[in-house]
Amino acid sequence: MTDGAHDHPSIDRRVTDLEVVAVTQAESITDLRRRVAELENGEPPPPPPPPPPSGDWWNVRVAEAEKLRGLPRGPRVADPVAHTQRVDLDGVLEDVIVRDVDGIGVRAVPGAQRFAWSIVDGCGSVDLARPKETRRTAVNLGPSDNPDIGAVEVERVIIRNSVWSGLAGPRGHGHTMIDCELTNNTTSGASFTTKPGEACASKLWSSRNSGWDRPWVHDETAGGLWFDGQHHDGGRDGWVHGGLIERCADWGIFCEQSPGPFDIIDTVIRDCEKAIRVVGSDATITGCVLQCGQGVWAGVDQRNNPLRVNAQHNYVDLSTWDGGGHAWGWFHAGHESVPVTWQSNHNIFVLPSLDAELFRAAGQALTWDQWRSRGFDADSEVLI
Repeated sequence: MTDGAHDHPSIDRRVTDLEVVAVTQAESITDLRRRVAELENGEPPPPPPPPPPSGDWWNVRVAEAEKLRGLPRGPRVADPVAHTQRVDLDGVLEDVIVRDVDGIGVRAVPGAQRFAWSIVDGCGSVDLARPKETRRTAVNLGPSDNPDIGAVEVERVIIRNSVWSGLAGPRGHGHTMIDCELTNNTTSGASFTTKPGEACASKLWSSRNSGWDRPWVHDETAGGLWFDGQHHDGGRDGWVHGGLIERCADWGIFCEQSPGPFDIIDTVIRDCEKAIRVVGSDATITGCVLQCGQGVWAGVDQRNNPLRVNAQHNYVDLSTWDGGGHAWGWFHAGHESVPVTWQSNHNIFVLPSLDAELFRAAGQALTWDQWRSRGFDADSEVLI
């Protein structure tokens, strides 16, 4: 600063404010001038982007996720109301136990708003001769024959021992599951590939702006969380944030036919057959810890929907890979004309060896070096 500058308070203000704020945020001289003008007009600067993970961040992520096991859930009262017949969710339903219902245990109806602090145990059915909306899931947030149900919030609910699957949200807009526990929700032995299918802990389909916040999903005999966007039916915009998913016999998370975005963020998935399955969707996977036999298994669906996967800053432990299926990558499976966009970088891989063909590009098995030669994970790391 030249002599005499202190005679001009406006100059001093610019130095103290804009040198600290605008200069540090500017990417160019033009951008600096824009930020100066914004600050002078009283507009606050945007917050800086979060820094990328550093250090042994994956251990911190696992420790945070394991705290989900100890969250209080279920009824807060000493003597909760117990139901052995279906309960309609109209308005707010809290502090109840619904058990051993032959069919849906809790069903949302127009006016449904919130279901919380409850337990649903041993409900559902696999009787295919019955109408679809009176069987299957233990908790149904939006019957597909009733599109008038709005957003429903489900919080601190335990759903367990369901016959077919735990919670479904067909054609829902704005459904949010918060701090829920789902376990052992396919006692009938149904699976994704057998009849009756669609067996999992929880499924949202033809839904928009719906997802799971901090779910604890564990010890499932089929799949974990399933988001089926149904391109042709308007579903999109889903998420799984900050969850712990462990010991599922199939995938931890399955995203199908979603034009996106479907975000999987800061979630730990371990001891499942596959961590994440993506088919015909637009999925972003960020800050996750994946410790399963397979990491991300992606493919093109039979409706020829585009496949887009963006996986950044994840910790992917593939050391238990058994040589079958996908470990990290995608396939076309006879749909080579369908566009595929795979972006992955800044990840950390734990591999059994550098010679293991764990990676897939259009279905072709590749080693780590071959995978990187295709331009993928250029700045990722490998641990042996």
